[in-house]
Amino acid sequence: MNTYYPPAPRIRDCREVDKKGNTLMTEKYIKQLCREQKLYVTPELNDKIYLHYKGFSKIENLTNYIGLKSLWLEGNGIDKIENLGHLKELRCFEIENVEDLENLDTLNLSNNLIKKIENISKLKLLKTLDVSNNFLRSADDISHLAECESIW
Repeated sequence: MNTYYPPAPRIRDCREVDKKGNTLMTEKYIKQLCREQKLYVTPELNDKIYLHYKGFSKIENLTNYIGLKSLWLEGNGIDKIENLGHLKELRCFEIENVEDLENLDTLNLSNNLIKKIENISKLKLLKTLDVSNNFLRSADDISHLAECESIW
């Protein structure tokens, strides 16, 4: 006797793009990605989320993900690090190509667990860097940022 198994239901693609073709980080799309990655669809229950290589240009709609400890955003076209202040539990934040943000003049990385600052010496317009309340051990950890006017 053969048993028929219906195909697994497909997840409807909730991806939306802006006029420039960048993927929008919508609540629906984030939930879809959580389902695909076998994470929780209830935002508050997730302690990690993988949003890398999705074509995002802006960080948004993570308000309900208050339990995040790890956030992967590398491989996107993000040009401004914003909308992360509510992620008080965040311990691992992966974003690459920060050195390509040539117009970045302020970077606030305070109140984290950062031990080493890398890949930002090319930010020639960086005027303010806040790395207070981290785990940097000595001035050598930020000596390559001598051009920066204000380091906390």
